[in-house]
Amino acid sequence: KVKLVVDKEEIIADNILYQYVADPIITNITPTCSLAAGGIKVTVFGNNLHAIQVAKIDVDMDNTDVVASSVPGKCTLKYDDGSSMVCLTPEIQLKAATDVATPIPVVLKLDENILVKNLN
Repeated sequence: KVKLVVDKEEIIADNILYQYVADPIITNITPTCSLAAGGIKVTVFGNNLHAIQVAKIDVDMDNTDVVASSVPGKCTLKYDDGSSMVCLTPEIQLKAATDVATPIPVVLKLDENILVKNLN
């Protein structure tokens, strides 16, 4: 039997298969910046990355030069063992057109509620 309790709600099920997967651990991200045009391939290394349901990459909106970014880039697993994934950075709108070559720090959004930033 499997018993699951979430917020005072209890579910008990018979004959159910499940697999425990440890939390993901990010060990390295390269590169940690994008450019205004986006499309930069960012590789994320770690363990158990396949435990992440939804991974997206965006730019650090706290950066004073950024006005807006397009839809965050999606990340895909590179290997089935969960050791790395690849993300493409979104296009960024900057305050000044002359800043298009300025590196903009990226952030990872994991499972819609975890934000990984300050990656340098």
